[in-house]
Amino acid sequence: MRLAVITIIKDEDIFLPVWYNYYKKQVPETDIFIYDNDSKIKIPGEYKNFTPIHSGFEFDHIWLRQTLYKIMAYQLLFYDYVLCVDADEIVIPDPRKYKNIVDYVNKNKGKETIYSTGYEVFGKKADTPINFNTVLFAQRHYWTKLKNFFKPVISSIPIKKMYSDYHCESVADPELYLAHLNRIDYATSYNKYNREKSYKWNPDDLKKTDGWQHRISNDSAFDEYYLQIKNSFGPVGPIPEWIKGTI
Repeated sequence: MRLAVITIIKDEDIFLPVWYNYYKKQVPETDIFIYDNDSKIKIPGEYKNFTPIHSGFEFDHIWLRQTLYKIMAYQLLFYDYVLCVDADEIVIPDPRKYKNIVDYVNKNKGKETIYSTGYEVFGKKADTPINFNTVLFAQRHYWTKLKNFFKPVISSIPIKKMYSDYHCESVADPELYLAHLNRIDYATSYNKYNREKSYKWNPDDLKKTDGWQHRISNDSAFDEYYLQIKNSFGPVGPIPEWIKGTI
């Protein structure tokens, strides 16, 4: 069984090195593919497969879905499965049952598409700034189940709704965790959203309010977004000890 790991990025100078360092422990580096959509800032690190791509708008969900579908279709000519997530998304098979992602897929390869159980990892505004060069879960202690990340992440077929097929609670695998790192550090999140709100957006996204959180206009609105989780399954709880060493 061959598994490719792919992501499309833009200006991911903080999260991409973390993402890459995690996934290169899961699969060979030659099986990791990064597609860079016109990043304006320097992306640190060295990567085996780093391909520039271009969109007409700086933020465009329609283009993103279409492009990702084509990339998945192409990679599936050479691989049995692809794992596709953003640079702030870490997919973790239950380490009590699986050695790594490849072991997990091998034991679940009868499934055409596999859906994650999503969690948002929290860093409070007053927390010590996170050190992204060491174990992240040793520095943060809380997360909550988040419906937005109960979604397809591993598939043997291209998926047209990869960036819109969320809230898939009924088919999500409870043994496959997705840790979303967007709120793991207040300053990192604040700087990222401050940069993104100046992007040139596809007018269709604006009409549909797709990606509204990337266009937050002021600090108080950002604090409300950062500190209050919508679409959560419940209260914030502790990250289990048995998963803390994974990232």
